[in-house]
Amino acid sequence: MKYFLIFICINVSLITNAQQYQLEGNKVVISMPVTFIGNTSVLTDDGKAAVLIIKQYLNDKKYISLLRIESNVVPNKPSINAQSLSAQRALAVYETLVNAGVSCKRLIPVAFGDTKPLVAITTPNNNDKNTYIQFVNVSINNRVIGGLPIDGGGVIVPITCTD
Repeated sequence: MKYFLIFICINVSLITNAQQYQLEGNKVVISMPVTFIGNTSVLTDDGKAAVLIIKQYLNDKKYISLLRIESNVVPNKPSINAQSLSAQRALAVYETLVNAGVSCKRLIPVAFGDTKPLVAITTPNNNDKNTYIQFVNVSINNRVIGGLPIDGGGVIVPITCTD
């Protein structure tokens, strides 16, 4: 009976970890959103936990040689510069992953400002849906997927990579 319970616990643990991310095309969809404190680039605790799911994904998928961190921001105040906040958030996610041990060579932070909405912007609720971080596989074994531009049409955030 003891070994049966251990077996069940191990299987439940594996299933739980496997369900934290999935692929939709080249996009990595994680089980929780990357969230920030208000209109800042400071990750919430839940946001940090979400980013660590991507660390696990990259640990599991060593053949992913470049992952794009996409940031889109629809500000809820006119005084907020969407492009600037978008860049700061992409960089915050990048730095969190690098500090967690992911090679900077495997990451490219890209800011879209407010130019890549997921849904039509007609209500404040849709503004929330259009403020997001998403992760997109860009290259496998150092080969760009489908010959698409690595920036995805956004602005690459300048970084210093010392790996």
